[in-house]
Amino acid sequence: MKLPVSYEQFVKNPIVGLMFLCISALAYLYLSSSGDKNESLEQCNVRVEKLEADKELLSLHLRKRDSALAYASAMLTLKDIAK
Repeated sequence: MKLPVSYEQFVKNPIVGLMFLCISALAYLYLSSSGDKNESLEQCNVRVEKLEADKELLSLHLRKRDSALAYASAMLTLKDIAK
């Protein structure tokens, strides 16, 4: 494999060679991090869907309990009035 910067060019101007290496490393890290972001985004989406399903279930239970509490409160009120 032929490198874009030869050894002779690197010896003549080492700053350009080092900058080439730094830019290559930054490009690799950027591409690597974008892949990690996509994976974590998918995991978050799955978690959000699960939490939304749990929220719906808890809301349903809360409505049932609220109705039962209102009924029991009304019955107690009626018993107090009937006394």
